[in-house]
Amino acid sequence: MEIRVGRVISNEDPERLGHLKVALIGDDKNAIEKTVSYTTPSFQIPDPGSEANKFTGFVGVPGVNTYVLVCNNPDDDMWYYISTITGSANYQNLDGKFAKLALTGVSDEKPYQASFPFSENPNSSVYSHKASPQKYGFESPKGGKVVLSDSSNKADVNYYTKVESQSGKMMMLDDVADSIVLKTEHEDGLKVTGHHYGEKVLVGPGPGPRSVTLEANQNVFIEADNGSLNADVKGGYQLNIRNETCNVPALRPMPLDPKVGEVNIESNANSINIQAHNRNFLYDPTSHTMPAKGVFIDASMFQGVVQIKAGRGGVEIFSDGDIDFNCAGNFNVNALGDINFRAASTVAGNYQAWSANPAPLLHPPTGGGFVNLNPLTPLPSDTKKPIPTFNNDQLYPVG
Repeated sequence: MEIRVGRVISNEDPERLGHLKVALIGDDKNAIEKTVSYTTPSFQIPDPGSEANKFTGFVGVPGVNTYVLVCNNPDDDMWYYISTITGSANYQNLDGKFAKLALTGVSDEKPYQASFPFSENPNSSVYSHKASPQKYGFESPKGGKVVLSDSSNKADVNYYTKVESQSGKMMMLDDVADSIVLKTEHEDGLKVTGHHYGEKVLVGPGPGPRSVTLEANQNVFIEADNGSLNADVKGGYQLNIRNETCNVPALRPMPLDPKVGEVNIESNANSINIQAHNRNFLYDPTSHTMPAKGVFIDASMFQGVVQIKAGRGGVEIFSDGDIDFNCAGNFNVNALGDINFRAASTVAGNYQAWSANPAPLLHPPTGGGFVNLNPLTPLPSDTKKPIPTFNNDQLYPVG
């Protein structure tokens, strides 16, 4: 078997069978170029008895002007590709046919000088941490690459697996930062952190260990075409929906758009249900202090109106306890029909069937009941709730 060094003249292959044109160095300048068959460490022939019906394997055909090792097989008198030689500028003086060609690539900023792959940037090269190589990878001429890094020294550990496209889109599996990152060249993307990310557990909203962060400079869409869309917190902390956009014309994406900062919940075909089950909180009916649990709609900092509109179904309000209306202005009631007030009503007792956990009746419908309009003396209920009930965030603010 004869092993020679040659230079790839062409990798154009009309038959698409892996043929190369290689000129052997040291031959006469007019020597005939050899047809070389490409070989690979991994190749799979389809199994006629399985569903795998195509040829598969690893392909990395050497490029034009690359120096390669080739061999001649005496069994069939054909030439075969063995491997590619890096640092190939050493062969220029021996190459009588192509000695005058420069072995440097072309860049918009400067010519590439390093003939060994992954060596242009010292900080990311295979020799970034030691004089011996510690990274393994594959890179295309236009910049697409796969890197497996075992690189480390006494001062730094750099273990990761990275896939990067020609334009800078990147997928990083980082064992040091303990995270998986998928992002575009504009830094938009997805981040999944592991158990040791940050080395501490963060209480409350915010990225931390075992978390997922989805970030985009523009829109984020989550769609379910034929099923449900669920967001569940099963034993953790809070479920938060916030819009922190500043509603200032100069800062809006479209200055004339007045809807910046809104939060919208819509249902085109059915009901909207808001439920607070409170399954782990026990209410003490003997306590005169209202618990800081409930359904709170707080628009006290908002200068607009709080409005409820209803169609033919009307508006129903039911409570196992008191109902308090308070306002700093006029209290106006307008109805096209009658306005009816009834105390000690037996009808009110029927509404207890709506409650899954009804409290004992504070005002049993026995005896007389009174409708007091502008009483001169304070009512007992006036001393029960001198101020509105505070919610959890007001009672227990998180700094």
